[in-house]
Amino acid sequence: MKKIIYVSISPLIPFIQRYLRIQEVIDSGFFEVEYWDLSTIYFKGSSFPGALNKEYVRRIDSLVAFKNRLTNEDLTGTVFVLQVYFEWRVLSLYHIMSRLGCKTANFPWVTNADIPLSIRIIDNIRPKKILRACLNMSALAIKKMGFVKEYDLVFAAGRSNREAYKNHDRIVNINYLDYDQYLACLGTTNRFVQGGYCVFLDEGCVDNPNVKTLKLERMDPDKFYGALRRFFDHIEKSFNLKVVIAAHPGIPYDRNIFGNRDIYEGKTCELVKDASMVISQSSTATSFAVFYKKPLLFVYTDEYALTRRVSFRTLEFLAHELGARAYNIDRDTVFGPLEAPVIDHVLYDDYMYKSFTSKETQHKSSKEIIVASLMEL
Repeated sequence: MKKIIYVSISPLIPFIQRYLRIQEVIDSGFFEVEYWDLSTIYFKGSSFPGALNKEYVRRIDSLVAFKNRLTNEDLTGTVFVLQVYFEWRVLSLYHIMSRLGCKTANFPWVTNADIPLSIRIIDNIRPKKILRACLNMSALAIKKMGFVKEYDLVFAAGRSNREAYKNHDRIVNINYLDYDQYLACLGTTNRFVQGGYCVFLDEGCVDNPNVKTLKLERMDPDKFYGALRRFFDHIEKSFNLKVVIAAHPGIPYDRNIFGNRDIYEGKTCELVKDASMVISQSSTATSFAVFYKKPLLFVYTDEYALTRRVSFRTLEFLAHELGARAYNIDRDTVFGPLEAPVIDHVLYDDYMYKSFTSKETQHKSSKEIIVASLMEL
């Protein structure tokens, strides 16, 4: 039986389990599966809420232990799925696997916006970040010199992934996780909200656990949620649509922060499917509005633009890519009726094929493609 070992610098959390389709690979019955958690090597002292304690998880606390495990594996019958973004700090990890001739596959991360390099440079002009960028460029140079071998198999979701990995011998088209979820939702008929409504995709920019992990400045919840409530009131009056909330996972909500509006957990795809309009910030779930061709607008506050710089740049980029309006809800709501958002189908489709699917796979679930490709490797 072929063995699949997922190698990650993160513990196994529900999103990664879904993103890598680990359960589908297990359920196929063709593979022995392990998940090697290297988080204690790269994130000493950090905590990861929501980590899954599965029987196939193996925690490894040093590169020496990692190398020892590799030498005890039957490498001819094993495929390593690397969920480790290539950068300077993991160069030794990649080098060890290359020297041992490990067969590797990769699921490139897909974000909701490929922010231009010029914007990323402007936002990262800080000594520590400049040093890190230089080190990462050095790692890429070392890789090109042949000290690290390329992946044997790349799963590509969208045109951007295919172009980024065009030098690899084997690229297999799949859908991004959200697009597969969209396909699964297409046939559902249950509505969670009756009548016309607008759904807000909450990204948890105030209470997201990543605020502490990434050491972001805490936003004033009263100011932020107060601005949202006023804007939601304005939406409901302007369009005769009630506003409901698609919850960010892992956040305990008090309904009063949104003006006693209904909050739904784990139902984002379904809520967008039946919504008349979608409000977003930089949430990755914005993709559902693109798939379902829903009118879309973006919102931010002065404090959000100042303290969530990367998210704000992503928001601006998304609005530009999709031809949507972005409102500063600290200011814009004083200017009378809102403009009804208009869908630009050409921009929506171009963005969908660039980041999430291909014409080859847009009507297929990725499960069978992934299982068959891993079997062939």
